Amino acid sequence: MGKKKKLNPNRVPRTTEEKIAYERSKAIKLAYIIFLSVLCDKIGLTDEDLARAHQGCLDLSESIAKGYVNAEDLRRTLQKERGLNI
Repeated sequence: MGKKKKLNPNRVPRTTEEKIAYERSKAIKLAYIIFLSVLCDKIGLTDEDLARAHQGCLDLSESIAKGYVNAEDLRRTLQKERGLNI
């Protein structure tokens, strides 16, 4: 029989929920990068407007995380009020 590999006692393995949360966080960051890049490069937002949009995104995601609003309601509102089919 071979030797057992020593485990680092300081390393705590991630739970499945932590892995899912990490992957979601990466996806959200990617969406922010895409959205803010389009606003900056294609729409021509100023640095101040871009910073306000970024802060608004952070505030809204915090509201979603706390359960004050949900993404489906936001999607329906954008569809009804702005005609966006997302």
